[in-house]
Amino acid sequence: MSQATASDGSVRAILSRTGRLVGENPLTLGLGVVGAVALFVPYVGPFLTVLVGGVLVEVFARDLGITSRDRSVLVRAISLLLGSAVVAVIVALGTLLVIVPGIYVALGSALTWPAIVVDSKGPLDARSESASRMRGKRIRVLAVFGGLSLLVVPAALVHIAVTLPSAAVAALFVFVCGVVYSSGTAAVVVMYVSFAPGKARSGGRGAADESDIGEGRLLGLLWHH
Repeated sequence: MSQATASDGSVRAILSRTGRLVGENPLTLGLGVVGAVALFVPYVGPFLTVLVGGVLVEVFARDLGITSRDRSVLVRAISLLLGSAVVAVIVALGTLLVIVPGIYVALGSALTWPAIVVDSKGPLDARSESASRMRGKRIRVLAVFGGLSLLVVPAALVHIAVTLPSAAVAALFVFVCGVVYSSGTAAVVVMYVSFAPGKARSGGRGAADESDIGEGRLLGLLWHH
């Protein structure tokens, strides 16, 4: 893939570049709303949401000047669905230990979608690539997602403090969910580029968000319970 420099990898730079990506392409907000609404469609909702996420990854990658490797849309769509299923199973296994390991494993899987869409990796390879790029950066990524999650606060305050018709409240909620979904996907693409091998790393081996127990050993503990 041909990569452009997205940011220096700091939380501030990632959030700033994410905001510009979404702001420069308002159509992605519409896709985000579609993805958020699709989640509530019975039976096929989660699949539709994943596919919309794949489209958003492609759009944001192109906006960053990244050329995806040649691969059919169908193959990438299937890989996205399988990759999401793999991540869901791994996160569920981690969560069985307690919530914290589940979050740890989920953060390690955060870059799976762009690995599939941009670099045309298979589901397992994509998840491994995500874990590799996330090594030593989990607290930083948690801060990014925490910052994006603050977008839902205004809608929550309006819902609590202001009397609005139920339809208006629902529309506001869906719009905010769409903004969060679109922004979250943009942030994932920015981080995938920013955390690419060879780019400057911040933090050392002893970073606070990493331990000597890798995800494989973490899940191994679960297996022997």
